Formats: sequence, structure tokens, C-alpha cells
Amino acid sequence: MSQFRSFIFFLAILGFLSPLYTQVYAENEIFPKDERTQRIFKQEQLIHEGNVYVEQGQFDEALSKYNEALKPSVLNDERDKGNAIYYIEKVYKLQGKYEKALKKLQWSIDQNPNGKGWINEKLELEALIKARDTNSPQPIYDHIEYLKKKYKDQLPPNAGAYSDTIAAAIIRLYDYIGDHDQGIEFVAGFLKRCADGLTCKGEERKLAYTPKHPLFSIKQAFEQDKTESFKGCINSKPGEVCMGKATKALIQSHNLPW
Repeated sequence: MSQFRSFIFFLAILGFLSPLYTQVYAENEIFPKDERTQRIFKQEQLIHEGNVYVEQGQFDEALSKYNEALKPSVLNDERDKGNAIYYIEKVYKLQGKYEKALKKLQWSIDQNPNGKGWINEKLELEALIKARDTNSPQPIYDHIEYLKKKYKDQLPPNAGAYSDTIAAAIIRLYDYIGDHDQGIEFVAGFLKRCADGLTCKGEERKLAYTPKHPLFSIKQAFEQDKTESFKGCINSKPGEVCMGKATKALIQSHNLPW
């Protein structure tokens, strides 16, 4: 992925692409106007629109946008499919369509069979399938433990700068199995380190225990699900969309991957 495309993908993830996209095409001053660049912006605009649909819980509409982002008219080469396929796989996972998600993930595996970027995602999907098929949360607990051991230096109580990707995965999984207490404790560890000034500075540190901090909102979501006795999704039907408020808060955070 080129540095320019990586920058655009970063903006898209943060939700900044739409206003920037409008500014670029209104003023034509910031980035080149060549066809290659225009295809990049068009594709990332489609992905941004898909992400907005995900935030609204409109997953089929989101998939439609992501699939539009795979059309040859917005691609410069085969590798440009990566961003859209990444989000399609994520939406399939949110929909409980784990086998379809694995099939989409295979594209990333084929692109980089010796890489490591796809390993955790593959193991998570396999754990979700096993948990569903055995009607047991144990495969999920096993995968959480695997992540905590593998990334112990990036998670509380040791974390300095933490891995938001791993944190988000563990939050999602605790939400999936309905273990609110563990979810609350896990998120509280990050908030404490932020409030203590170990991972946050200045104004950000002051926001640790306010709704302005995305992890605080996720902690509140776990607490609300606990109050409302949300049982998790282990018993959901194959292909059924099931998620607690913590996952919804994660999706709507704009700061954390889902």
C-alpha cells in the first residue's frame, strides 16, 4: 500500500474522509487531480459511506457500498481491494456469518501468506464458529486468554501505549459472551492508566472518567447490559445479528476499530 493510500485509509478509518473529500473536489488544491488519485478518493468515499451505515446498524446497505468499492472503475490495482474486503469481512462477522467472513479473510491470506496481520482474525473467527457449534463460551475465553498473553505488554496492567485493535477485539468478545464483569474490569484498567497519566496527558487525562472518552462510554454500555441482563450471543441463531451495547458503543466510538 502506498504512503498516500495509507494516509487516505487512515483518514477514512477516523471518519474524516467525507469533509476532506468534499474539500478536495470543491477546491482542487490539496491533492493531485489525476485519474489514479480520483479513483482512490472515490473508493474511500464509498468505504466511508459504508462505515456510516455500519454505525447506523444498516449492515446490508454497508455491504452494498463496500462491494461498490471493489468495482474496477475505482481500483488502480488488485491490492486496492484490501480496504473494502477488510470491512466486508468485519460486517460478516457482526452479522454472525463467520464462514463467509473466513472466505473474505482468505483474500488477505493469499496476498500475504507468510504475514502475521491476519492470524488473530482467523483464530477469532474459528473460535466464534466453535463457540456457536458447541454452544459454549469456552472457545472465546481461550482466545481472549491467547490475546492477553500474546499482547501482555500492550494491555493493562502493563500497557504504556496500548493496542487499540487488540483492546477492541477483547471488548467485542466479552460482549459476545455476555461477560459484563470481565468487560467492565478490562476497560476500567485502561481508564485508570489514562487517569493516572500513564497513557494520557493534559486534557485527555481529565476526560478519562467522562463520556467524552470512548472507553468510558463502552464501560457504561457494559454496565447497562448487565443491569438489563443481556445474556450475550452464544445462543443466537447462525447468521443472526446479535450484539450488546458495548459492541454498539465500540462501533460508534470513531476512535477504535470494530
